[in-house]
Amino acid sequence: DSIPDWLALVGDSADGFPGIPGWGEKSASAVLARFGHLEGIPDEPAALGRPAARAAKLVDSLRAGRDDAMLFRVLATLRRDAPVTQTLPELE
Repeated sequence: DSIPDWLALVGDSADGFPGIPGWGEKSASAVLARFGHLEGIPDEPAALGRPAARAAKLVDSLRAGRDDAMLFRVLATLRRDAPVTQTLPELE
């Protein structure tokens, strides 16, 4: 469930979005394992469970790029509501 959130933070070169500066694979994994989704990530660095200086940088970076992160998450999410008018045999 958190993969689009993870991609929003770290970026996805295949889909052409850069992610949020300072957020790497390990930090994004650890924080999302604890808070689930972007909306759950607190603005209080001490709550992140990361070293203090690192947590402060992550929180500041996310605060500055939150709108971008939300957009990146949308871009990383597979759409399941697109109308499909063909049957499976027609698509095959």
